[in-house]
Amino acid sequence: MNRIALLLLIFISGYRLYAQNINSKRPSTYLDDSLIKKEKPYEFHFGHFFADDTLYAILLETSNDNKKNVVYCNIKFFEKVNNKWRKKNEYDSLQTTNPNQTRFGNYSNDTIKDYLISAGIVGTGANETEYLFILDRRSKSLKLIKGFENIPSTSYNGKSGIITAVGLAAGIPSFEYFEIVDFKLIKLGGKQMWSDDLYGYLEKYKIINGKKIVYYKNRKKLPVDFYNW
Repeated sequence: MNRIALLLLIFISGYRLYAQNINSKRPSTYLDDSLIKKEKPYEFHFGHFFADDTLYAILLETSNDNKKNVVYCNIKFFEKVNNKWRKKNEYDSLQTTNPNQTRFGNYSNDTIKDYLISAGIVGTGANETEYLFILDRRSKSLKLIKGFENIPSTSYNGKSGIITAVGLAAGIPSFEYFEIVDFKLIKLGGKQMWSDDLYGYLEKYKIINGKKIVYYKNRKKLPVDFYNW
């Protein structure tokens, strides 16, 4: 009996070591379900889901660089495959605000909401900017729209597919117009406004073959409603 008990103990110990070794070699692209749990609509303790689609999730991690007084975020995108969360792709070392802000929006005019994270402030008019992430249905990956983090105060027109960015300088707005084609941000044109002591000035332009083409100019005596000009 003692010999059998000893052999059994050796077998159990060996099995435990084998199991631990197997677990340590599991792909790091997988995540336990316990780390992603729903608490409120569109709000999750460890991640954000796209609407009610539980097949995709985002994990947002932040880190501080105290020497530079900068906050960075890492974005990891997961897909649920065979009841396992598998990491599809990620973006790291994106500079963000402290505290960082996240929201869902619609800049691709599809049924799955896009994900936005605060990027910072540009210019002198408290122009807030964001990173924009859109789901690529074909590759089932998350696409970062490069350059979007440089345009402030954006809105999207679902009928025209046009993104409007509004920047402020000395209390005067400027408007830029964009569209997203194949996950690339394309500038279409805009209108610039400025003033001197007597007049307000307006200049409308288009971007054609990468060049700025001014097609309309005007001026009005102050005061001017620049937002509705």
